[in-house]
Amino acid sequence: MLTQTLWALERSGLVNRTIFLWIASRGVTELAVESA
Repeated sequence: MLTQTLWALERSGLVNRTIFLWIASRGVTELAVESA
């Protein structure tokens, strides 16, 4: 039970990190396009 909970937390953390990186890279791309 505990390992499943830890795995779920790890998985959601990984998903959150991926979403954050995706949003950040999108923002950087939009800034680059605007300043170009």
